[in-house]
Parts: sequence; C-alpha cells; structure tokens
Amino acid sequence: MSMIPAGDSAYPQPTRYAGHTIWGVYVAGDALHVWTREEVAALRGHGIEGVLPIVVPPQGEEWWDVNFGYGVLEQLVQDALAWGVPKGSPLCLDLEESQSSAMRSPVDVLHAWAVATRVHGLRTWTYGSAAALAADMWAFKWLADWPATVPSDPVPPEGITAWQYAGNVLGIDESVFRPGHDFLSPELTVVTVPAVAAETAPVEAPATPAAEVATPAGAESVTSADVTPPTTASPPEVASASATPPDTLESIAHDLADLAARMAALFGAAS
Repeated sequence: MSMIPAGDSAYPQPTRYAGHTIWGVYVAGDALHVWTREEVAALRGHGIEGVLPIVVPPQGEEWWDVNFGYGVLEQLVQDALAWGVPKGSPLCLDLEESQSSAMRSPVDVLHAWAVATRVHGLRTWTYGSAAALAADMWAFKWLADWPATVPSDPVPPEGITAWQYAGNVLGIDESVFRPGHDFLSPELTVVTVPAVAAETAPVEAPATPAAEVATPAGAESVTSADVTPPTTASPPEVASASATPPDTLESIAHDLADLAARMAALFGAAS
C-alpha cells in the first residue's frame, strides 16, 4: 500500500507544495495564521488534491478543566463551519503535547472532541503525540513523532492514519497519510484521496478497551446518550468516555434524531 505524501504549514508555502498530495491548513482557533479560502483555493494550481482543515485550542490556559473542554471544542467547530468547512468534512484538533500531558483525563477531553465534531456531521481527526492518541478511541489519528533520522520510506505505525515524521523543514512539516480517506478539495467539497469509492469507515478501527463492547467498523460514532440536553443555552454536559458506542450504523441517525427532538421539546417548553 503506497502512502500519500502530505505537508502542512502555518502560512502558504507555494514553493514547497511540489511532491505533496494533501496539505493541512489552519481554519480556526489560536493559530499563527488562519488561512483564507482564497489561499486554500490556490492549492489546486500546485497539485494539492486533498486539504485537511485544522483547529487550534487556546494556548497558555487550561481550557479542558470545565466540562472536559466541551465549550471550547464546540466553539472551534462552530468557527470552522463559519469559515466554510462543510458537513462530511474531516476536522482535526491540533493537540500539542504540552497540553495533552497536563490533562487529568485526556480520554474524556478527546471524547468531548468526538461529540463536538460528530453532532455537526464532521469526521473526527486528532493530531498529537503517541501518548495522547493512545487515549483517543474515536478519531482518525495523526501522529506527531519526529525521529532523529528522517525515514526514507515512512509508514504510519499500526492503528495510526497519518504520521508527521519531520517538522519545520524549510517552513513546512512533512507527513504521510494512509490512502482512501475523505478530505476537502481546494474548492471545499468533500473528496476521497486517492479518488476511489467514498469512504464509509476508518481504515483502522479505533482501539476499544477490553472492558467495552467492540465497535463494528463504521459505527464508531457518539450518540444522544453521550450528551445530556442542556437546561439553559450553555454547552451540554459531556458524559464520561466510558459510555459504550452504538452497535450499528442504523443507530446513528436514530440517536441524532432523538437528540434533536429532546432539545426541541426542552427549549419549546422553556419559551
């Protein structure tokens, strides 16, 4: 299986796109630069087929202490949607090791990220260290691990979707991605790279603790049971990540519809 060459950068790097098929861009949050849609559209002329939108949580504060960070993560998703990220798109959380290592319960924070993305119809991605990704049972995983000797033929470790194996190489970071996943096109439509039948499930099923029921491929999705309807307009409480995922794909639509009905009834009664 051939890996797909990818890069990412804080700012556009037109002289560095050659030889890459996927590019990571920052669309919301505490990034050095939030890319404009025009900058993303220009990637097409340089041979980029897939774009991975990235969001950055606040730096220098412990945003994860309240409700596992759900309010912050929900706002990042809302900002990404406002930027132009469509439903069905992947959305990646940039979780630096300095933050993930300080969290009391990274598994619950990452569960909150899954909730925040899934309720808006987005595909959950997480970028982080091996330790952080080990706590993530819901996302496609983008590993940040820069060995002293840059590998000549890098391949993501087992259970990892993408590997950033070199950082800050003449202004960009270098990665490889496993093929067959959905990304944005430079025109902001959802595409599969390389172009094959549309993806319906992760290539690697998320790891599931032995104490939990294993999740069938394609069914790794949160449901209404993972979110307690709010009593006010504040963000919902996020259940512990020990909640068991649904067993079938059919349950996803039912659960989301149930959540919408419960929230509509709640707010209708309050008005």
